[in-house]
Amino acid sequence: MVRSTSNNGVEVELWESLVIELLMTVFAYQHSFNWDNLGAGRDGLQRIKKGMSPELKRELDTLDLARSQVHTWTTLAAWTWLQRLREPEPTAAALESEPDGADLPWPANTRQRLAKVIRLWHRDLLAAQADEVRERLRREAEAKRELAARLTPEDLIETATNGIVWQPRPEVCRVILVPTQAMSPWSTHEHVRDAVLFTFPIAEPIDPLERMQRLACVLSDRSRLAALRLLAERSLTLQELADQLGVRKSTMHHHLAQLRAAGLLRVPYGTKTYSLRREPLRELGGALKNFGRES
Repeated sequence: MVRSTSNNGVEVELWESLVIELLMTVFAYQHSFNWDNLGAGRDGLQRIKKGMSPELKRELDTLDLARSQVHTWTTLAAWTWLQRLREPEPTAAALESEPDGADLPWPANTRQRLAKVIRLWHRDLLAAQADEVRERLRREAEAKRELAARLTPEDLIETATNGIVWQPRPEVCRVILVPTQAMSPWSTHEHVRDAVLFTFPIAEPIDPLERMQRLACVLSDRSRLAALRLLAERSLTLQELADQLGVRKSTMHHHLAQLRAAGLLRVPYGTKTYSLRREPLRELGGALKNFGRES
């Protein structure tokens, strides 16, 4: 556990969980309009669709959660942390036995169907690679725990989430950081009692030369460069950026996904405004300055 040095600071806990990876993958799958802006891409999520049994497809198609007024999969993710559940089957069993009016907003029949979706998704799509996924999540959580020894909690949150700026809030005593690969490069968040649970994208192990190449590729687009120039001057929303650059909102959303993945944006928690995060640009400048001198 890491605690902020500020008077009303926050504790940060790293929590790795196979069932949260499952829930975030369902979340990503159900937001098909955003597939092109996720690390898995449209092809990866189409492969998920092809791997589903007819039974799982039917459950997802007929599960009506529109009237619950909550973010189903992130609410469930936060609840699993509260219950200290990491695996799909214990989570499904706990959902079925959760009493009405406790920590979940759904009636018993809906909780039973959510439990069935978890079991079917695990059986159809996750069980065969579960050990590999667990190990990937464990390594990422451990890497961030090591990083926590050198960073303040606020800096750790910003680094892990690729730019979410945390400022102490009196109603929040703890921030939970959970690595996932399903929603990369985006982070999600959910309040649970006096805590906020963030999922954050797993950092890919790449060498410095490849990192330079990826960042240069992101910066090679004139619209993204123009957006960064605007964001260097002041904070702007997605719609404001789209208006300033004369592009569609969906196009701007795609550009922001690329910039978020490269760590080039800051987003104060609780807002939808973006500003420039300069650290990757400084790293690129330093790498270019020393390019070829390593030997």
